[in-house]
Amino acid sequence: MRILVVSNLYPPQTIGGYERAMADYAEGLAARGHEVLVVTSDTPDLPTGYRESIGSTVPIRRDLRLYGRWTAQGSELLPIETARALTQVNRETIARVVPEWAPDVCLWGNLGFLDISVLEVLLAQGVPVVHYIMNAHPSYEPEQMPDSPLYHRVAVSDWIGHHLTASGYPATRLRTIYPGAEQGIFYDTEPHPQDMLRVMYASLVMHYKGPDVLLEALAILHTLGIPFAATIAGGTLTPDYVQALQEFAEQEGMGDRLRFVGLQSQPALAELYRQHNTWVLPSRFEEPFGMALVEAMQAGLAAVGSDRGGIPEILTPGETGFLFEAENPLALAEVLQFLAENPEERQAIARRGQQTALTQFGRDRTLDQLEALCREVTQAITATEPLASPLAWHRVAVAHLRAAENNPAERQAHWAAAQGAWQRGYDLGGHPLSTAHYLVWCRRLRINVEETVLRVLTTWYADLCRNQENVGLGSVVLPQGWEGDRGDFYAMGSGWEQALRVLAASYGHQVGFTSHFYRPIKALHTVFPEDAALNRKMGLMVVGNQQPEGVVYLHRAWQREPDSLPLALALTLAYERSNYPAAAALWRDRYTELLGQAGGPTLDPKTVWLPYDGLWLAIESRLTSIVTSILLAEGDWFEGEMEFWRNFLQPGMTAIDVG
Repeated sequence: MRILVVSNLYPPQTIGGYERAMADYAEGLAARGHEVLVVTSDTPDLPTGYRESIGSTVPIRRDLRLYGRWTAQGSELLPIETARALTQVNRETIARVVPEWAPDVCLWGNLGFLDISVLEVLLAQGVPVVHYIMNAHPSYEPEQMPDSPLYHRVAVSDWIGHHLTASGYPATRLRTIYPGAEQGIFYDTEPHPQDMLRVMYASLVMHYKGPDVLLEALAILHTLGIPFAATIAGGTLTPDYVQALQEFAEQEGMGDRLRFVGLQSQPALAELYRQHNTWVLPSRFEEPFGMALVEAMQAGLAAVGSDRGGIPEILTPGETGFLFEAENPLALAEVLQFLAENPEERQAIARRGQQTALTQFGRDRTLDQLEALCREVTQAITATEPLASPLAWHRVAVAHLRAAENNPAERQAHWAAAQGAWQRGYDLGGHPLSTAHYLVWCRRLRINVEETVLRVLTTWYADLCRNQENVGLGSVVLPQGWEGDRGDFYAMGSGWEQALRVLAASYGHQVGFTSHFYRPIKALHTVFPEDAALNRKMGLMVVGNQQPEGVVYLHRAWQREPDSLPLALALTLAYERSNYPAAAALWRDRYTELLGQAGGPTLDPKTVWLPYDGLWLAIESRLTSIVTSILLAEGDWFEGEMEFWRNFLQPGMTAIDVG
């Protein structure tokens, strides 16, 4: 499978475990033979200070732009207008990835400081999305959840799943997959020092993670005279809080028993784990899961956690670890006292915990489940639930069109299935994108082209003047090789505008300049008067029909695409065709200048117009090759042009048809 991985942050730029987990899955899926591409942001100056390189084996594009940032005071949003502009940039970025890379499925991670509309671009293009949710809030509101059979959610714990449904999010297409830890750098079978209680904390050193609860519990042990040593490791967004913890430790007389080591690399952290025998996660907030807890269990440490969020799903009290009442330092002190006074039981719990971490929370198990889910959603081209809208049926048709391009031997079967899906959509009222796609793909497959154009003209263009603002955005798929004319279909204001853009792109692949083809282009140009491609096509058609005003359209296109080689040549030939030799000479000089800048060969001083069976072909001599640069035709010239090339094209010649 071709798996696109998208997340707001990606190592080495990280805040916590979410980013490391997504990197683990990307690397793990690639190691299993899948093609993986990561799209993320470039956010190097995070206050957590993480800089450790992950040595990625998968390609990473850091093209996304976040509309918020993390500071020492917490997270903050950028101004609303800036956020909107960045969201639009992100939508365009994702819209380009699909035709460029053709993913089968997307594994989406953290949506924070992005926007749900960015994810919806993939759904609109018919790409299934598996959204791995590792936070209590998925970064969109319940009413914003995509209503698409292609959107599947994975909760990092049962607690997250229950919390989402209790918060008003639908329960459909939601399952739990625990984020397993790799049996790698932290796994250790060597014995840990057991001379006394040695406590390790390794997470963000921030209030919501509860390290102050741990320090208060250790202060109680210190008062009771119980020997211990403790280490606090991790970055922070709030350095004042860390300073307050250090001052508390000094005031309680624990300065020689407690050390703060700050941010650590994973190898350094693994070495610290070997020096301790107990690991504590004292979170006061609802932990979605607790990946660091699993890693500590794999390392062979006795695990202790608060009874919040998904932590109880990892630990079985008295068997594989201990739970205590969150924000209750006395309850935590009682657990730590038991572990300090019962070293044999402490070791037994650590052994059972390690076995549980390896068998129930291993990364291979997580990858098995994610891989199976990705295969499931990619193989289910047609939805398994009733489709109740024309747009939903259009998505099914688009999936078949994509399959038709990727599987030529099954093209006709998928084409028939796409038509069937469109018909189901028409029975529910239809969607303009379905009509536009039908025309495009009839042209792609050379099926009743003239009849199709007439059908669109008679049944569709009459609606151009209607108010179509409320037509929803839908999926777009163009034939391979047509993507260069794609435009940004997912930055449109409505599905109606999308459909017009699809039709405009399709007319870049002309089979003739008859009146049947002129009328749709003219109608589209009326709707999009500034579109460079449409102005270029209009100009060529009008000049080709002996109307000099066609150069006006070409100049409009030039304003939108300055220094365009094809347009400079088109203007040269258009002025020659319209009997304006001075203007033609001016544009010929400009074209020659641009060609030289592009490193092209020297041209003969003139382009020759060659009449051939009622056609006018613009022939340009270039070294030993004959190059057809622009074809301006009178009448329906498609068959005539083919005959010309059959008779005149010789081995060693280069033929380029521009426009």
